[in-house]
Amino acid sequence: MYIRKQIFEKSGKESFFLWGARQTGKSTLLKNMYPESLWFDLLQTDVFERLYREPSQLREIVMASDHEVAIEVKSTDNAGKRHIKGLRYFEEEYNVKQSILVSNDPFPRKIGTISILPWKIFLQKLWNGELIK
Repeated sequence: MYIRKQIFEKSGKESFFLWGARQTGKSTLLKNMYPESLWFDLLQTDVFERLYREPSQLREIVMASDHEVAIEVKSTDNAGKRHIKGLRYFEEEYNVKQSILVSNDPFPRKIGTISILPWKIFLQKLWNGELIK
């Protein structure tokens, strides 16, 4: 058996893209690097169909895990109170340390306890390890 030794510099808690041909070990590598992460293989027909037919199951699974940071992505250019209802509900139900709405807004700001971040700033903070410690 071949054991792959792969090191991604500065990939501790940042996001990155991993490309490659099918069956080259991308999923196995990620499962080994991030064993505590939630994982859904949507190529498995039963998993895809179950979550497609009952999307609430995905919510239940996510709700049952740890909640340090809640992130929601919206395509709006001007996030308002109506856009943060889901995050507010999540904050009320679960002990969340930080809530972030990622949007096309031009500038970062706050609505109550929820941070509104333009997507470019969000990605920069995520890659710099400023969001999840």
